[in-house]
Amino acid sequence: MVETIFLLNEDYGLGIEVYALVRSETRAKNRFSHFLDKSWFNIIVQDVSDEIKIDASINYIIHAASQASPLYYKTDPVGTLLANTKGLITFLSLQERI
Repeated sequence: MVETIFLLNEDYGLGIEVYALVRSETRAKNRFSHFLDKSWFNIIVQDVSDEIKIDASINYIIHAASQASPLYYKTDPVGTLLANTKGLITFLSLQERI
């Protein structure tokens, strides 16, 4: 998703701002290293189940994080679904405030 927004910003100058909520700053910086110098890309480090506090105008929320894979569903189905559900509730709560 971030790669698509990157292309839209670079090719069409859309100026779409991204606030990526991540659990691990180190992994996020490795994963998104080619975006770190972009003014439109922001990293927020926190657990998705904690209240999100952001001082920005938000138009869209895309919940794309999940550890969904057959391995996790097999070894920890409740934990996997619980994290996804809590994350969704957190993002819906953010939407109510903006």
